[in-house]
Amino acid sequence: MRDVRRELARLLDRGPAEVLDNVNELEDYGLLRLEQEGRAKRPVVWYDELDIEVPLFDEPEPVDEASA
Repeated sequence: MRDVRRELARLLDRGPAEVLDNVNELEDYGLLRLEQEGRAKRPVVWYDELDIEVPLFDEPEPVDEASA
C-alpha cells in the first residue's frame, strides 16, 4: 500500500501517516477493504458512489403534552 498511500497523500496534500490512519478508519467502518497484494495492501471499494446523510442539529426531544 506504500505507493497507493503516497499517491493519496499527494492528491490530498496530506502526510502518508495521516492517510494510512484514515484508510484504516475507513476499513474499520466497512467502507473499504484492504487486499493483500504482494507485501503491500491495496484499498478496494465495491461501489461507485456513496451517499452520506449527516444531521446538522440534534433532533428535539418530543414534548409530552400530558405533563406540560
